[in-house]
Amino acid sequence: MANTLHLSIVRYLKDTYGNSADHAEQLDVALQCLGGLLGVNPASNDVAQAPCLKEVFSQGMGKAAAPVSPPQMDPALEAKFSTFLDVLKSKNYFLGTEPGTPEYQSRFENARKQFLQKFEKQAAASPAPTTPVAGTPSAAEIEEAERLKTQGNQKLGAGAFQEAIDFYSKAIALNPNNAIYYCNRAAAETQLGKNEDAIADCKKSIACDAKYIKAYSRLGLAYFNVGKYKEAIDEGYSKALELDPTSGVTREAIEATRAKLGSAGAGAGAAAAGAAPGGAPNLAEMMRNFQGGAATGGAGGAGGAGGAGGAGGAGGAGGMPGMPPGMPDLSSLLSNPAIASMAQNIMSNPQMMNNLMGMFGGA
Repeated sequence: MANTLHLSIVRYLKDTYGNSADHAEQLDVALQCLGGLLGVNPASNDVAQAPCLKEVFSQGMGKAAAPVSPPQMDPALEAKFSTFLDVLKSKNYFLGTEPGTPEYQSRFENARKQFLQKFEKQAAASPAPTTPVAGTPSAAEIEEAERLKTQGNQKLGAGAFQEAIDFYSKAIALNPNNAIYYCNRAAAETQLGKNEDAIADCKKSIACDAKYIKAYSRLGLAYFNVGKYKEAIDEGYSKALELDPTSGVTREAIEATRAKLGSAGAGAGAAAAGAAPGGAPNLAEMMRNFQGGAATGGAGGAGGAGGAGGAGGAGGAGGMPGMPPGMPDLSSLLSNPAIASMAQNIMSNPQMMNNLMGMFGGA
């Protein structure tokens, strides 16, 4: 059987010249020649039912011109990329270009490439959270776990951090899929300087509830305390800010951590790669400043709640009466201009004070 294109060619000739007496003889010769060459019977029903040649041509051209779709992103990553594009537009990255033009497409693909490289590296560097034990506790177990959590909160508020840990651990044994229990235990562990344990518990909390803001904030604080400033931002504070973009405390924590990160690695990474084409703004610089939703916000204050807690955990000189071992002397903290300014901002802002208390207290 002849293919569709051959049939359409014969139909085209018949439709175009079949009603012309002047071309009847030439058409008959042409159809006989083409029919023999292409294996088509010009009088068959297949010719009459063949699609129009122009339609076949248009479909073929459409397929040839269709752009190759880029690989699909994970939906969560796609949302971040959309936010990143909004930031690029606000920074005039696409200035002087129009959507659909080669220059716009070139900048778009460059942005997408660097975005994927950045977040794929972050995903590779971040170990997957340990998934809590599956299982559905009974109603009685849930009730008892809540009672134990409440007792843990009371001990946490009273400064009895190890006792608080013990109560939270008992609650977890009864209901291992409650994000709050792990997060509260992490808060107590941080107070005792058990930051690695706190990091592990925060990740378990996130595995239970990926939208639990406190887990990310406390993860950032624990990372800060052990000097992992980049992880504090990437895995902790920036995630918290994505979930609550209005949090001034989290913004200040990010700024304080960035300051520590800058002082720890001054001069590193000065040569930025991946300059944008055609004189566009420096995409690499924007990528360094973009941390998911954090890039859309303005500059934070001199320091944040996480920064303050982190600085306390990192210190070891002196001691504050009534505070756990390892806490620095208050006068030495306030001698730091950034910490003093931050403390003044927090004390003068009731909302920020409430947020700070929530970061360190139990839920």
